[in-house]
Amino acid sequence: MDSSANGERSRAGRPTSSQAARLADRLRRAAVNTFLEHGYDGTTMEAVAQAAGITKSTLYARYPDKRTLFMAVSSWALTRQERHDRVPEPLPGDLAAALTVIARSIVARSVDPDIVRLSRMAIAESERFPEFAANTQAVTWSPRIRVIMELIRRHERAGTVAVRDVEMAAEQFFAMVGAMPSWLAAHGVHRTPEVEEQHIGHAVELFLNGLLVRGSRAPAPAPVPSGRTEVRPLGRGGPLVSRLALGTAAFGTRDCDERTAARLVHRYLDAGGNVIDTSGRVPEEICGRVLGQRRSEVVLATRPADEHAGNGRRRIIAACEASLRRLQTDHIDLYQLGSDDPATPLEETIDALDGLVRAGKVLYIGVADFPAYRLMKALSVSDRQEKARFVSLRSRYDLKARTLEREHLPLLEEEGVGLITDGPPAIDDAPVREAAAALGCTTARLSLAWQLTRPPVTATIIDARTIADLEDALAAPNLQIPTDIEAALDRFPSHPPFG
Repeated sequence: MDSSANGERSRAGRPTSSQAARLADRLRRAAVNTFLEHGYDGTTMEAVAQAAGITKSTLYARYPDKRTLFMAVSSWALTRQERHDRVPEPLPGDLAAALTVIARSIVARSVDPDIVRLSRMAIAESERFPEFAANTQAVTWSPRIRVIMELIRRHERAGTVAVRDVEMAAEQFFAMVGAMPSWLAAHGVHRTPEVEEQHIGHAVELFLNGLLVRGSRAPAPAPVPSGRTEVRPLGRGGPLVSRLALGTAAFGTRDCDERTAARLVHRYLDAGGNVIDTSGRVPEEICGRVLGQRRSEVVLATRPADEHAGNGRRRIIAACEASLRRLQTDHIDLYQLGSDDPATPLEETIDALDGLVRAGKVLYIGVADFPAYRLMKALSVSDRQEKARFVSLRSRYDLKARTLEREHLPLLEEEGVGLITDGPPAIDDAPVREAAAALGCTTARLSLAWQLTRPPVTATIIDARTIADLEDALAAPNLQIPTDIEAALDRFPSHPPFG
């Protein structure tokens, strides 16, 4: 027996989809209001069920415990508010007008009672629920700061302004405008629309005249050595890539949170780099959020998150679709297989990758750590079937691992395949320390500079955790290694790169 409501049909006794949606919305609203009114400790599952007008069994069927309920409904509330109060797009072309639009959005957000209460709860519960505090920051404030940063960078590239520290400038503007309602209230100023608009205009003027340095006061940009911006074709017919690629292995770790990752990405791009190599859920999600309007400047490379799940058609396509969602992009510039899979026919693997290329979801394909004979077979399959061809091999090739010279390097040169190498490992051997001391640099910079002197190397990945690490790496292409030191390094004992 079926019942119908609003044109929908469901089994007797079961709610329709629209009824279920309304129930879920009522439950979430009731839970948020209960948590806000009584706090986490003062809220019980029974109280939430009563406020929502449902039974406890219905509530527990959806949320097994109070912690799960709290995390789910608080994230929903923040995301819902964010959807209703985004910064309008597109922004005006004039910088002052664009900042005024953003400022209005910040002020509206700052006085929203639900957002204020949720933010206060995030602060109060930050020790117990650090993920809630992080999510509150990510949803509520970080997007607006990123919009400000992208706006400033756009005008900086146009030459209208110069900014010493874009991130700090954006945070200062956000803090100044966000605190304005509290400041007005503390000084007994009645906040009318006219008064609010007047103070927003004043804040924008102060920001432009204070934090942004213009005209004759603009600092001369630091010279960027030519080695930083040198680009080479990746293999035969591949994209033009910078000699240094920014790796993201550290993104999302304790040593490199999202804010640090953003600084690394923008500093790297400002220095002339154009390749970001990423993989995995967290690094890809961070890259997707951080790149923003600078996505077009990047050759974005990634590979399936689980490198040992095989190279079958279904797995390749699913992994690519997941990466596209996390990276917030419609295509991947270089999609690399993370490892060889002898159990899957190369014909199936190549056909799946070729389908992604034909669909426009992938522009170029590459591999990592393939044995030379398997790479040669894969290239033969592509040539024979006239399908997409690997343009690059990613592998380890450094002072301690040089066995690629036996078979891989001649193959890469013959077949027109580029080589992307992992950054050098930490080397603390006496000869390298002595050579670095003689050149007045770190052993890491010397090892990286040596890699870049090898003719087969198209690009080297640097997995920086801090700005200091990145700056040291950016200086490597300009390090001149004397002939005698280079000869000594060439004699350095190496080990196999695989295994």
